[in-house]
Amino acid sequence: MAAKFSVLQAILSRRSELGLSQEYIAEELDMKQSNYSKIESGYNKVRWEELDTLFEVLQLTVVPRDTRERKETAFIIHKLFSKNESVNRIRSVIHLLDEIVKEYKEELDELGPHSFVSDEDKKD
Repeated sequence: MAAKFSVLQAILSRRSELGLSQEYIAEELDMKQSNYSKIESGYNKVRWEELDTLFEVLQLTVVPRDTRERKETAFIIHKLFSKNESVNRIRSVIHLLDEIVKEYKEELDELGPHSFVSDEDKKD
């Protein structure tokens, strides 16, 4: 159930981020606004074809979760090295990242191996 709301939250957040109305999305999906609203609130199911169109309109792509985490970690480490930070500082950041991963591992396992990101995030 948590994964369902994670997807809905990602869709709602992205629509809001792009400044798109429910009416606009509903029109792109060839449905009434009220039906789209029920999809966003979790009351109506969405067909695969509609989901594909929805992701296209919202510029969302499914990518493996660990790919994004690795990029973020590499970026942090790169920033640390580029600022000539001490080895101890780098170790402390890596230790912190390890602790974060351990803390949320159970939650991440429940969500499954994927997350939803915008195409803009994917380019980074």
